[in-house]
Amino acid sequence: MTKPKIINFDVSLPSSAHAGHIINQIEKEMADLPLTAVNAIRFYQEVQRRLGAETLISVVETQSE
Repeated sequence: MTKPKIINFDVSLPSSAHAGHIINQIEKEMADLPLTAVNAIRFYQEVQRRLGAETLISVVETQSE
């Protein structure tokens, strides 16, 4: 039996008004998607794609104990 995996997100988002508008826009576009780790990663990847180097994302996957 495999152990479940724990995914930790460390996200640093820019706080400018422009960035806030872009992030809100992405949230609206993805509002119908289920809240899963895969969709969370997609959300942050889209933020990074649109805002570029302003956004730092680190995703760490570990085995649970």
